[in-house]
Parts: sequence; C-alpha cells; structure tokens
Amino acid sequence: MAVAGLQLAQDMSLERNRMKHEEDEFGTQVQLMIKLPDGSETEVAARMGYTVQYLKVLLHKEHGIPLSMGLESTDGRPLLDPLSLSDCMNIRPGETNVLIVKIL
Repeated sequence: MAVAGLQLAQDMSLERNRMKHEEDEFGTQVQLMIKLPDGSETEVAARMGYTVQYLKVLLHKEHGIPLSMGLESTDGRPLLDPLSLSDCMNIRPGETNVLIVKIL
C-alpha cells in the first residue's frame, strides 16, 4: 500500500510540474466559445500564448473547417494568424471569450 501511495504522490508531482511548465511556456489558460459556420458552438480551453493559426489547425482537425477560415471577435475585429491570443486585445483570461469562424 505504501508503494502505491508513493507512486501516486510522484504522479501528482509530475502532473503539477507539467502544468507549471505549460503555463510558463504558453501563458494563462483562457476559455473560448467558438461559433462555427453551421451554427453550432464548441468550447476550447486554450492558453494566451497559443497563436491564432494554432487555433485554426485545432478547428480544422476537429471540425473539418478549411484552414483558410477567418476568426473574429464578436465586435467584428479579425484575429490575425501570426498573433498569439495575448496580442488580441479582446481576449481576456477569466472570461469566456466568444469567437466567430468565417469561411473565406
């Protein structure tokens, strides 16, 4: 039983280290609600350091949306591919941020 407890403690320590590394590398977590062209919505837990292009790749893989898609905020401002989410002034940690997919 002591061996299992030690293994669990080691596993938890490794997970904490992984999460700390991810936060150091990619920044604070942010919730995104993405409105898809078919009217459905999908939630994405992202990091502020993720690029817009990375989000597009995720949406392409999960929903088959063309990589040429545009992403914009609810006020109509486009999110540009080379920028990270932290560069987009409308994206705020601690809030659910709504983005809209536009097929170009």
